[in-house]
Amino acid sequence: MDDFPSNEDVNPEDLLNDFGKWIKKHPELIVAAVVVVLLLFSIPTMVFQVDRDEEAVVLRFGAFARRVDSGLRWKFPPPIETVFIVNTQRVFSEQFGYRGEERAGSSKRSVKEESLILTGDLGVSRLEWDILYRKTDPMRFLFNIRDESKILRKASLSSMRRVVGDFNATEVITVRRRQIALKVKNQLQNILDNYRSGITIADVVIQSSEPPDPVAPAFQEVDSARQVRDQMRHQANRHREKVINEAEGQVSQMVSEALGDSAAVINRALGDANRFNSILTQYRQAPEITRQRMFLETMQQVITNGERIYVIDEKVKGLLPLLELKGDVK
Repeated sequence: MDDFPSNEDVNPEDLLNDFGKWIKKHPELIVAAVVVVLLLFSIPTMVFQVDRDEEAVVLRFGAFARRVDSGLRWKFPPPIETVFIVNTQRVFSEQFGYRGEERAGSSKRSVKEESLILTGDLGVSRLEWDILYRKTDPMRFLFNIRDESKILRKASLSSMRRVVGDFNATEVITVRRRQIALKVKNQLQNILDNYRSGITIADVVIQSSEPPDPVAPAFQEVDSARQVRDQMRHQANRHREKVINEAEGQVSQMVSEALGDSAAVINRALGDANRFNSILTQYRQAPEITRQRMFLETMQQVITNGERIYVIDEKVKGLLPLLELKGDVK
């Protein structure tokens, strides 16, 4: 630079004065340097990455600007634009009636103020359940609710207590768990939709439903008696089905035999009728010959079926009854 002194013995004050004069002569270089520095510091805040299971909402001066899908994206540096990234595919969970998990390194702790619920028959049941949900609408989730956990907990407790109040204690503890879970899911989703929360309930899982500790032994006895009753009822139903099936089989066999006999009798009768009609036709054509033939056929049948045949001359008188003779006597 020609404007700077080239002497080896330079006074610092003179150097600063000369540098100030140089700046006054070349202000555009200073502006360019400042712009470059600002760009270098701003570039990291202008580029952001949105993962495959995420969506981003960009605000410009605090107002909604656009929604951004997955990929490498850019924006204006703060405070012009700010970005909020929401995972829309991950399933989150909230525990009710208990905290923690039964596994190594952790213990399950009951929360009585949440788990004890009044049933429709004025009984009490102890329930533990999980709410599984996803943040499917980032805009509503970011702008319409402030504390998602608080809203979910209050809405879930309200829905569960309302639904359980429609069943008696025995149904809640035994056979209606899945039905209760489905009804709670629907009611909870309606509440969240009214709040325009952007949250979708994936499932409601009832981990356990039991009677309170003071009445647990009595309930176990009742449940054991119910199981014995169901077992005996099942055995009785199986025996009844066996007897009915055997009776139906016998009825079918008897009906089949009767139908067979009926068909045989009908066929025999039809055959006899046809034979009689045939004989009648022949008799009308030649009565004497037909009578002679019928006599001979009848005698042939009688002689064939007899064991002994006696032929006695009618002129013989004083014949002894030789009935003990073996063989045929002619």
